[in-house]
Amino acid sequence: MLILVTEMDQHTASAKAEVVTSASGSSYGSLALAIAAIGVLSFIILRQLAKHPKQSRHYNMATSETASAVERPVTETELSKAKGENDQPIYVGVKDPFSDKVTIFDVTSSKQFYGPGGPYHVFAGKNATHGLATSTTDADKVTGDLSDLTESQKDTHMQWHAKYSSKYPVVGYLVADGATTTEETESIVTDNTESKKDV
Repeated sequence: MLILVTEMDQHTASAKAEVVTSASGSSYGSLALAIAAIGVLSFIILRQLAKHPKQSRHYNMATSETASAVERPVTETELSKAKGENDQPIYVGVKDPFSDKVTIFDVTSSKQFYGPGGPYHVFAGKNATHGLATSTTDADKVTGDLSDLTESQKDTHMQWHAKYSSKYPVVGYLVADGATTTEETESIVTDNTESKKDV
């Protein structure tokens, strides 16, 4: 009987050892699979990150190039002619929400939208801040006083300015016609309801 118990204990111990070995084998298999998955994900993430610095450098170069262009004043008359007609460029003015300046963007690359016959041609050659903020393409309401904008419209205005800033090159900033001195050049027209400055 003692011999039988010893044989059973040895058999049980052997069975337990097999179970532990197979369990640890499946654990190692799962661990290897997890490590492989992490490796693949790391490769994909690193590959994507490697692409972004190139885009960042391109964006920074574009930003620095447009930063120097911001100093160029664009008169109301010059802006009004930039509607994409007769091979002219297409400019749209949008007031900078953080200053009194109206930034002039060159949207010629999207002439299918802003050019003659396009759905947003009404914004071409104008300070379109009011129309963008109020989400209207009504020609009579594209320009107007910005002081009565609601908070929601001010937020919409900020979003449009950010979108244009990220997508289109800056030509300069809007000035009143006839601005010749430095002081007059710094006098920016913030909406089209303002009377023109007499020089």
